[in-house]
Amino acid sequence: GGGGGRNRPGSGAKGGDAHAGADGTNDAGTVNVQAVSRGGGGALAEGRLAIAGDGGNARADAIGRTIGDAHGINANANARGGNGNVPTGTSVQGGEGGDATAIASGIADGNSTVSIIATAAGGNSVSLNAPIGPPGTGPLRAGTASANATGINHGSAAVNVFASALGGTASRSILHGAAPGRAIATSTATGGGAVTSTATAHGGDDQNGGHGGGPALAHAMATGASGIANAKAISDTTVATQFVTGVTANATAQVGSTSIAEARAAMDGAAPSPTLAEGIEAAAFVTAPEVGVANLFGVITLATAYSSNGAGGGHSYTASVNFDLDQTQLPGPEALLLGTLGTPQGSGFDSLKFRANLGGGVAEIDQTFTSFGAALAFFSVGQLSLGNTGSFPATTPFGLAIEMTMVSHSVGDAFRVSFEFGNPSAVPLPGAIWLTGSGLLALVSLRKKCERRVSVKALWRLQATIDKAA
Repeated sequence: GGGGGRNRPGSGAKGGDAHAGADGTNDAGTVNVQAVSRGGGGALAEGRLAIAGDGGNARADAIGRTIGDAHGINANANARGGNGNVPTGTSVQGGEGGDATAIASGIADGNSTVSIIATAAGGNSVSLNAPIGPPGTGPLRAGTASANATGINHGSAAVNVFASALGGTASRSILHGAAPGRAIATSTATGGGAVTSTATAHGGDDQNGGHGGGPALAHAMATGASGIANAKAISDTTVATQFVTGVTANATAQVGSTSIAEARAAMDGAAPSPTLAEGIEAAAFVTAPEVGVANLFGVITLATAYSSNGAGGGHSYTASVNFDLDQTQLPGPEALLLGTLGTPQGSGFDSLKFRANLGGGVAEIDQTFTSFGAALAFFSVGQLSLGNTGSFPATTPFGLAIEMTMVSHSVGDAFRVSFEFGNPSAVPLPGAIWLTGSGLLALVSLRKKCERRVSVKALWRLQATIDKAA
């Protein structure tokens, strides 16, 4: 798309939208299809109260098909939203980033290899100049990225599908910042042989420290005789304003019929309901609530389940989360704990391995269970110690890695557990509830770097939420 025009002086125009499409079919050899789309950049704003132009949206569609056997499909869709432009002088507002959508698909009507790639990147946004509120509270946002890749083979040849989405960056400003872009990646691989389905979503960077990284959702489905479904979601920021500077969720499920892996990561807002993991073979959800209970650094759900239409045989399912931590944002050394939220759910497994490691080295928690009862008893303790931040140099960032792996050969086997991650004043959290209507955990506080008191207004909002839920 073309760049937005501008008036001198005056507001800048929106960048042009772009749509690229490619479609190919053959009955011999390999069909190669590629679509690339770029949204135009917004125009500069000049003059008093002028508004800079938004970036243009971009969409790319690539479709490939083969007829017969022993052929191949390569389909690639790539889309990038345009960047919003900057406000200058007394201009009041920068531009939003354009959205990006990439859709790639391939169908082999016979028996042929299939390789599908979809990548999308949202455009970057620029902040407000006008003093309207705290960082990230203005109306602007960076571009959303959505990538969808689908590959189907009606024979036994390999199918490889990859979807990647990167939310737009909320660019640094002097006063206020926009919200970072969301990222959504979905991959689906179907075949009669080995299949690989990979989805990676990375929320946009928040260079203003107002939101943390943008939210990310990755969903991977794979159907075949063997293979892997893997989903990875990342939300992080390059500007540290809190103890948690980034979170990653990773879910991997072996394939022996149909398996789904889903990962969700966010550094702002409420945590997703654990019930969203139902019907998913490997699920990992992590939220580092910037608006959360004081001294609560994260909410986690890990879930594994044997495929409901499994073809038999032993399979492995892994769900894990990682926290990037910066203790310079803490007033001093703190003990860190995991607290079980609610009662773990499940029906059994061959084995279940649970590990939690703070800062690398020897794991603080390393347990293997061979019965559901043993796992339930362990997690029912309530508090699991992770050590103390004082064990690490004050200026050295470190991480927390939590992983759960289930091995099973029986349809119906499953295990799901949720945690809160924090210090002793927040774990366990008295009265925490999962809202049945919205499926969100009500978390309210005003935790900041140097202020850890819950305000009266926050308590009123929490009480109102509880009353409404009741």
